[in-house]
Amino acid sequence: GNQSTLNLANLSAGVYILKIYTNSGFVVKKLIKQ
Repeated sequence: GNQSTLNLANLSAGVYILKIYTNSGFVVKKLIKQ
């Protein structure tokens, strides 16, 4: 399917902007990692 797994354990804390390309276009998500 169109599933993706993100491993967030090795990311630093902060704010990330995710751009995800799907069949219907780009989706932009804001991720806040504490």
